Amino acid sequence: MTLYQPFLDYAIAYMRSRLDLQPYPIPTGFESKSAVVGKGKNQEEVVTTSYAFQTSKLRQIRAAHVQGAIRCKC
Repeated sequence: MTLYQPFLDYAIAYMRSRLDLQPYPIPTGFESKSAVVGKGKNQEEVVTTSYAFQTSKLRQIRAAHVQGAIRCKC
C-alpha cells in the first residue's frame, strides 16, 4: 500500500458511484510498467499503473499511480 493508493481507490469508487464509467483503451504494455532506477545500492524498482475510463459526456478520464521509494539525502 502506498500513500496515494487509498485516494486513488476512493476517487475511482466515487466516480463509479456517480458516473456510468466504461473502460477506455490503454495501449498494450502501458497498463503497468516497471523500471529500476538509481545506481548501485541506491537502486529501486518503480512501478507505474495506468487507469482509463470514459463516459457518454467525457471522452477520457485517466489516472496514473507511481509506486516507488522516496529517499531523502538530508
